[in-house]
Amino acid sequence: MMNLDELLKAAITDPSKRSLFLQTLIKSDVYVICKNPVKQERNRAEGGVQLELVTIKNPDGDVFIPFFSSHRALQQFAKRYVEYYKINCLRLFDLIQSAAAVLNPNSYGKEFSSQEMKSILMIARNLRIKAISYVHDAIMPCISECRCSAL
Repeated sequence: MMNLDELLKAAITDPSKRSLFLQTLIKSDVYVICKNPVKQERNRAEGGVQLELVTIKNPDGDVFIPFFSSHRALQQFAKRYVEYYKINCLRLFDLIQSAAAVLNPNSYGKEFSSQEMKSILMIARNLRIKAISYVHDAIMPCISECRCSAL
């Protein structure tokens, strides 16, 4: 079976692979870059973590949240140490659905508009697909912006 990176590459050139790619993506954990170290929320009854996600502004002025299919893809993008967090992709989409996001923006990648993420979430809910992740904490995102050249 193909891994997520291989499925992404295949889906770019072969439309028949796109459905399998999306099905695999929403069940996979992905990586996001955090501006600061992830904070454990100890004073909340249900626990959780607080993420301050980094956004990127491309040369056209469009702002998006970068996320990555693997730790290796994240490292190739950042080229230096950055704080990051591993999260289920469906859960990430639920948190950032009002923004735009790009999977693997440094190479072969896939853009996700806010509308596309909302559609994926609606389909997942209708199919009763739940976000699965190693961490079952409540997550509170805080989005901050940086320029591409800052990384």
